[in-house]
This record gives sequence, C-alpha cells and structure tokens, in this order.
Amino acid sequence: MTGRKPQVVGFLSMVDRRKKAHRKFTELLPKDHASVVPEAIPSRVVIEQMADERAPVAAFAPASSATAAYEALWARVQSCLTDTG
Repeated sequence: MTGRKPQVVGFLSMVDRRKKAHRKFTELLPKDHASVVPEAIPSRVVIEQMADERAPVAAFAPASSATAAYEALWARVQSCLTDTG
C-alpha cells in the first residue's frame, strides 16, 4: 500500500446527444472540472444488452459506437494513469 489517494476520473454515461441538456453538460463539465474527462458513453440499446449477453459490449458488438466510446474512455483512463505514475 502506497498511502496515496487513488485518482478518480469522472465521465458521463447514458448521454443522448439529441437532448440539449446532455450536449451542454457533455461540453461544459470537462471544461469546468478537471476530474471529468471529455469522453462520454452514449445511450444505446446495445449497452443495455450487456446484461442479457453477460459480456462486455465489445465482445458481441465490436463495431458499435458504444464499443468505440468505451475504448476511447479506457485510452483516456490509461493516459491519466501514466501521466501521474
């Protein structure tokens, strides 16, 4: 145990870009709060299907926009970890 506090990275999920409030918060929160990353997970049926499939979305829908969003989020998290470590 290092005694350091873990770095917390916030992100938005279930984002519906058709909604004005969702677009606004997706744009403003990362600018106003350094701990919120700009990558957002969209609201998609395929994400809800993860429970039925009992698998990550990338396993059964690798070409979906949801998979791309999760991959972008993971890349950002990894870059945050390497920036501080």
